[in-house]
Amino acid sequence: MQEQIFGQLVQVLQDKAGLDQEKATQVANVVADFAQQHAGDLVKMVTEGGGGGILGQAGKLFGR
Repeated sequence: MQEQIFGQLVQVLQDKAGLDQEKATQVANVVADFAQQHAGDLVKMVTEGGGGGILGQAGKLFGR
């Protein structure tokens, strides 16, 4: 599963940022390291945050 998500991140970096495979993989590794170091804060940002976090905002968008 992690390899699949990592591969998707590399693909997005190639498609959206115009990076070649090698540079996209380097950037994806930096992103993965950052996400690991800040996992707790990222989860809070998504689930809590002001006004229900990102998930709460999405729920409001869809009437939940």
